[in-house]
Amino acid sequence: MKYRETVKQYRFKVGNEIGPEISDWFEGLEIETGFGFSLLKGPQRDQSELFGTLIKIRDLGLVLLSVCTPGECIFNPHNDAEKGV
Repeated sequence: MKYRETVKQYRFKVGNEIGPEISDWFEGLEIETGFGFSLLKGPQRDQSELFGTLIKIRDLGLVLLSVCTPGECIFNPHNDAEKGV
């Protein structure tokens, strides 16, 4: 049986605004910042890369609010900000 690598898109919502001084840690991910949190979006080739991203979030002391794939995400930064999420 052959292992087939599947690239999935992920979104990581963290409860901190990520500044340019640490954005280099997340090479390959798009970062949107505002309303007191950041959204990191991009491909993760496999579980190893996914866990690597989660470890970086932990090591930087960022507060992880959610992780999802785009089809599973219910995310609207304007609504979340109004609700205080």
